Amino acid sequence: MVGVIADSAFTAVVTSLNTDIISPILGVFGGVDFSDLQITLGTSKNSPVLKYGSFITAVINFLIIAMIIF
Repeated sequence: MVGVIADSAFTAVVTSLNTDIISPILGVFGGVDFSDLQITLGTSKNSPVLKYGSFITAVINFLIIAMIIF
């Protein structure tokens, strides 16, 4: 039970690190804000949207956690 609680807190810290520190730094050098990257599939208002920027952020979070754990 303690591990689950610690994992939740650790995940929140890593997410904040990535969202608030790493992504803006990469955005300054690369000129890209990952969180806003998306592709709209269609032209209507209700067209589905692929938010691949959120996916990139999740992958970075995973890699940070994986490097720390292993």
